[in-house]
Amino acid sequence: MTRLLLLLLLACVIGRGGADLPDDPEVVRSREGEVSAPWRLVQEATLEVLPPPLKAALSHPTHTPVQPHLHHHAQAEETTREGSASDHLLDIYLPSINTSSPQCTQDVQAFLLALATKENWAIKMIDSWGKFPDGILAGNTWVPGLMDECMDQRAYHSKGNFKGQYCTISYKKAPAEGKSEDDAGKEDDQRVRPYLSIRMAGIAGMLGHAIPSGLYSTCIPSSCTKDELRDSVEQHLSHYNLTIQTLGCQTDDPLTLEYNARDITMIKHPSEGPLRYILVFSFHTNLEKIFKINVNEGKQVISCLHGIRVLSMTWVTFGHTYIMSNYNAANKFLLTERVGEHLVGMQVILNGLPSVDTFFLVSGLLVAYNLTKDFERTKKITAFQMVYFYVHRIIRLSPPILLLSGIFAVFPPVLIRGAQSPTMTDPGSIVDLCRRYWWRDAFFLTNWFFGFMDTESCVPVCWYTAVDFQLYIATPLLFFPILFNRKWGSMWMGVLLVASCVIPGTVIAVNNLPPTQVQDISLSDYRVYTKWNYTKPWCRASPYLVGMCLGYFFAINKGEKIKMKLWQVLLGWGVALGAGYGVVYGIPEYNTYTFGPHPYVPAISILYGSFSRLAWGVAVGWVVFVCHMGYGGPVNSFLAHPSWQPLSRLTYCIFLVALNFQYLLYLYIVRLPSYFTNFNKVMETVATLFISGIFGLLLSLLAEAPILGLEKLVLKRGAPRKTTPSSTIVLADPDSKDKGEEAELEIEDPVIANLDTIHLTLRPDHTEFLTMIAQVRLASEPTLGLRVCRYSIVAVSSFMDTSSPSPYSEPPEPL
Repeated sequence: MTRLLLLLLLACVIGRGGADLPDDPEVVRSREGEVSAPWRLVQEATLEVLPPPLKAALSHPTHTPVQPHLHHHAQAEETTREGSASDHLLDIYLPSINTSSPQCTQDVQAFLLALATKENWAIKMIDSWGKFPDGILAGNTWVPGLMDECMDQRAYHSKGNFKGQYCTISYKKAPAEGKSEDDAGKEDDQRVRPYLSIRMAGIAGMLGHAIPSGLYSTCIPSSCTKDELRDSVEQHLSHYNLTIQTLGCQTDDPLTLEYNARDITMIKHPSEGPLRYILVFSFHTNLEKIFKINVNEGKQVISCLHGIRVLSMTWVTFGHTYIMSNYNAANKFLLTERVGEHLVGMQVILNGLPSVDTFFLVSGLLVAYNLTKDFERTKKITAFQMVYFYVHRIIRLSPPILLLSGIFAVFPPVLIRGAQSPTMTDPGSIVDLCRRYWWRDAFFLTNWFFGFMDTESCVPVCWYTAVDFQLYIATPLLFFPILFNRKWGSMWMGVLLVASCVIPGTVIAVNNLPPTQVQDISLSDYRVYTKWNYTKPWCRASPYLVGMCLGYFFAINKGEKIKMKLWQVLLGWGVALGAGYGVVYGIPEYNTYTFGPHPYVPAISILYGSFSRLAWGVAVGWVVFVCHMGYGGPVNSFLAHPSWQPLSRLTYCIFLVALNFQYLLYLYIVRLPSYFTNFNKVMETVATLFISGIFGLLLSLLAEAPILGLEKLVLKRGAPRKTTPSSTIVLADPDSKDKGEEAELEIEDPVIANLDTIHLTLRPDHTEFLTMIAQVRLASEPTLGLRVCRYSIVAVSSFMDTSSPSPYSEPPEPL
């Protein structure tokens, strides 16, 4: 491929032949009447736009001095060889006149005549071509030219007119004779280039299609079709064992929409009566809910989860930014040197996979927490509860995925222009994938299509939602035993934790796989690891189960603080930090580029692959535990800060949007190569999070919040209940000797009025004893009724509405 780029330089310098003109197939007359071959005209036009030193060097090359004793016929023969070589070179820039339509032929001829007369628009078309770039050996294999300069050109000639049409052509190595492309990709010894060896589950298939290893651009008349250009280019590339990967063309004509779009309006109506079903679609109302900050959360709220979710989302986006943007970087080959120089430091990017395990931990924790609290109140699980358990999860996760898939199936071709934007509707591209495979993501099946020939999906990160939902489906089997019998259920949970470590280790041992989804991995090993380990729920269950154990403990503990000694806290922090560091930085020798078979040490691969996810779950679980128990110190102050709450509510929608946005940005919006630096990656990550946050907010307002609001209305979740006594309840003690004495009793009751404690004032009286005690029993936990049953209530100072949920009745949903 480097050879072809060298040929591009030769093409831009010596030009093109074979453009047969009507009057004379070999020559064109310039404005001064001189006779020139067409390839010489392109050479002259190209020299006009080169920097003066380079122009002088190419105009008077020093490496081929004219020898005085050389015969004239020898010099003519050298010139003929030069022209013969250029006859084929410029076929990669313009359609061949011999096989093009009459109109295309006329316009190409007019273009060459304009070059002969040095017309400004013709020279600018040449100037917009992608030509020999700087730093090929550093990885600058993209030469996209200048799209806007091409499309701004207008040409008028005697037989018609045309405008500039910008085309990008990417090329790849042609399959060996007798082998298909898939066969070539499955060879064990096949190694991709360092800038293509970075693997990410969910987008590997799309990257292989959409990210070319070499790309250049041209500017042709708008009357020519991309098929005419393809025929010319294919014929030329075949001489170098190359073939076209993608080819797309565009002009500045307005983009058109293939489908009808409906207007989206903001609705705000009263919350009473039938109109409350419309209110759930109100941007105003839902915005208030999303950005509401509660600075007085109850002690049973696990506040540190807000910060953990946002920071994990940032880590995921940061890693994707490094990986995605590296493909079109002008210095992509230098990444191998950077990895070698900073091998350990780069592991936070190259081995950033534990960021996803954090979401599994949070998901398992919240699921177990909610189930335990519900079970503690009712002591039973009904069939309706089980149906609702699954229905709620589906309507919680699916609507944003469906809407996002529909948006990406329709709008990108209308709204986006870039070097490769015409190819986004090609088979295997993002628009095509969303039109064909939206159902995989919406119905949580994405992870079952990894590792096969057809691995694409519309929203690549939905492999995670699929795994999470499948673990959610198995929750009755995993968690219900501990609800009914704590002893045997605890033993069952221990068996599950052991199995969650043994299964991935066995998969690695049987297939001789690396310890994790490392970067220096053969394509065949990558497919096997992704298919059987990375995307399967039984191999990702460890942090989910750790979260379940933690959520169960928090629920039965009811917010009570566990007393710990200083040495216990320090020991726990030491173990947690050591485990987390070992997971991220423990195998740097695997996350580098060796460009050869990697000798995996079986013991290391099995041990790391078996216990790394469990260790990460324990490490993050400890942080959550100590923060919730009051031993987090500044860590808890940071993670539990109220400012995280709005972003925490949006992490799911941002998670869905961010990678798809990066996919559009780095593949289709980009027009020129970027330069890879750590500072640039940080800036791009911040910009991605900001833009993804805006679109994630819109996605939540359009799909997530309205559907959840409808669910609550239809199922009466969160409907106002009967009023119950407020914090001051006056009671009478029939056994009290001092009839004027008053006493206050504090009883924890999270059901009444969303309060942590209820203050009961005791007075010696018997009025309304039976009636009011019954109300207390129904509105609270049984223990409250038992403790106050010997008192009679004589007065209730006030009443309040308890429609607002308790601090733990509806915690933030996991991703």
